[in-house]
Amino acid sequence: MERALDLIAGRESSQMHEALGRNDPYTAAPGVSDPTQENWAALANDRWSGVNAPAPARGPSAVDTLAANTAAAQLGPHTPEGFVASIWGHAQQAARELGVDAKALVAQAALETGWGRKLVQRNGGGSSHNLFGIKATGWSGERANSGTHEYVDGVRRNETASFRAYGSIGDSFADYVKLLKNSPRYQNALQAGGDVRGFAQGLQKAGYATDPSYAAKIAAIAGGPTIERAIAAVGDASQRLGQTFASTASPTGLGVIRR
Repeated sequence: MERALDLIAGRESSQMHEALGRNDPYTAAPGVSDPTQENWAALANDRWSGVNAPAPARGPSAVDTLAANTAAAQLGPHTPEGFVASIWGHAQQAARELGVDAKALVAQAALETGWGRKLVQRNGGGSSHNLFGIKATGWSGERANSGTHEYVDGVRRNETASFRAYGSIGDSFADYVKLLKNSPRYQNALQAGGDVRGFAQGLQKAGYATDPSYAAKIAAIAGGPTIERAIAAVGDASQRLGQTFASTASPTGLGVIRR
């Protein structure tokens, strides 16, 4: 499981990467064109959205948050499904603002963080809450340094980079939305709308990441069973909470809670 999560997160060891070679299951996912056919090395990986920190995120409703937290606790907070449940409400809100499929955002966050297990840590300790691997170029806020890897002329290289650090998961989503909406280079990706593959390929063509399999990996994760299981669990938790609230309301429907 450890190695599988590392692989799908794109953070496998150099030895594993070399062993996979052209057998990487995400390089040619069904229905996804092979991204190695284009000159990805010529694209910059700037992920930049301005010098100021994002405005505080509005976030999902209290009820949605409670349902997500309940589902995450039941699924296990350190499981892939638990990670998806914990960010699903934020992903839905961000997806509505961008006009894309929320599963694409969850899949990208899962890829960048190894299903939440490898979030970049702040230099002083604690999570950076950086879900989308956005670097600190032009950033006036707090930073976090971490090892990462980039592809240059098709060759994978390990390096240390400076990433943005956020106060919350909501702030991370808010900055991601700002990045995509304000940068002209990502408009083609947004025009893909609910087409997850098209959106992911648009990000890659715009230079969001240098991994030649980046788009294919996002599409594979978004279409996999993990996200579906988590969404179903959140839906079940929401339904149960609704039934609980209804059972504690007065018969008159005036919202008076029984004591």
